[in-house]
Amino acid sequence: MEIQDKILVAVLDIQVDVKDLKLRMGNMESVQTRVYDKLDGFMMLINRHEAEIAAVRLHIQRLEERIGELETARI
Repeated sequence: MEIQDKILVAVLDIQVDVKDLKLRMGNMESVQTRVYDKLDGFMMLINRHEAEIAAVRLHIQRLEERIGELETARI
């Protein structure tokens, strides 16, 4: 096999490898996009739950204050 044939085979192999790599990179980008979308949804859910927890804590605090007032008034 001549040097030119070896170079041609190497170039063809590299072209196949580059094509496969581009396909795999496209798949990785798709997976990455889905992961980021899921993370965004998860972060939104966490933020909503934190707001709900804060509201419940405030409500409990007000109820405790009201109970204290009622106990004081009863005495």
